[in-house]
Amino acid sequence: MLLAEDLEGYHNLIRLVSAGYTDGFYYKPRIDKELLARHSRGLIGLSSCLKGEVAEGLSHSQARKAVEAAAAYRDILGPDNFFLEMQWHGIDEQRLVNSGFRRSGGI
Repeated sequence: MLLAEDLEGYHNLIRLVSAGYTDGFYYKPRIDKELLARHSRGLIGLSSCLKGEVAEGLSHSQARKAVEAAAAYRDILGPDNFFLEMQWHGIDEQRLVNSGFRRSGGI
């Protein structure tokens, strides 16, 4: 999930959403890390829900994959602009992901 931190981030978010629909659309809008890196200034990133790349790695016992994904987003957005998102909706898989965040030292 991406949030705009400032006006530049808002403009970058608009660019990314537009590109996701016009260039990356395949059943749903999508962007890649290269495009995100080109338009990352002023954005804050959250690791997202259970279907996010970081959570998917943890829920499939692929901690290394999760750490690499989180590190890539941290590098793209900056260490102060990427956050791991812990949620609890009563789903057992979410408990596994949340404990994976804690075991890995916050990735």
